[in-house]
Amino acid sequence: MIIAPKNYASSQLCSCCGYKNVQVKSLALREWKCPSCQTVHDRNQNEALNLLQLAN
Repeated sequence: MIIAPKNYASSQLCSCCGYKNVQVKSLALREWKCPSCQTVHDRNQNEALNLLQLAN
């Protein structure tokens, strides 16, 4: 079992390129587009992908 660090920004990081989007801190924002690679993310799916990458 791996526990993510308390300050790990799993929903703010682009799971494709790693760009950190601090505007995603708002829980009302459910979908966002990465300004770096233009990938459109669902907040929850992106968070899950980042946590999977952390575990590997």
